[in-house]
Amino acid sequence: MMRARGSLFAGLVPIFFLAASCASRQPAELVPPRLDLARYEALGIVEFSTGDKTGLGASATEEFVASVHAAQPGTPVLELDALRGGARKKISADAIREIAAREHVSAIFVGELTEGESKPRVAIDPSYGTASASAERKAKITVRLLDGVSGATVWSATSERTIPVVALDGSLRGISSVRTTPADEARAILVRDLVYYVTYDLRPQWVQR
Repeated sequence: MMRARGSLFAGLVPIFFLAASCASRQPAELVPPRLDLARYEALGIVEFSTGDKTGLGASATEEFVASVHAAQPGTPVLELDALRGGARKKISADAIREIAAREHVSAIFVGELTEGESKPRVAIDPSYGTASASAERKAKITVRLLDGVSGATVWSATSERTIPVVALDGSLRGISSVRTTPADEARAILVRDLVYYVTYDLRPQWVQR
């Protein structure tokens, strides 16, 4: 009888600690996004500038709009043809007010995407006769939301990402392995990651209280 009670007690111990652990955890709370776009009746967006002809501006803009709708479904976003070319680098408050009134939008998203390749890295270990080299592609995106009435910036965010595109491992006998990421694939990954992080303020978050 005593042995049965001891076995029962031993079985209840882990259950007790599990219940205590669960009880000590507070339920997560869904916190609204830092930037609630519901305050605006309609939003405009201008194709992000890049300074080159890679087409990343268009793909980044499409990815950004998709992220806005994923974060806050139903947000009306109008793609604008205004402010194309170099004029986008010098946006005046008067221009924003004029475009917002003409297109009937409350605020306008503008963004800039820059891309480049970092310096190759080389590492040599003479004691083992091994060497490695790598090259990366990096990009940065900055997005601003400009108020249609005042022309002032009401929100801005920046994201920087880096992705390896070439990695070589070898020794005195030669190269043992080569890993590469095609340029188009690397750019697609960069755009996806850049937009994901730059839209952090637009997404509701689960927070442990």
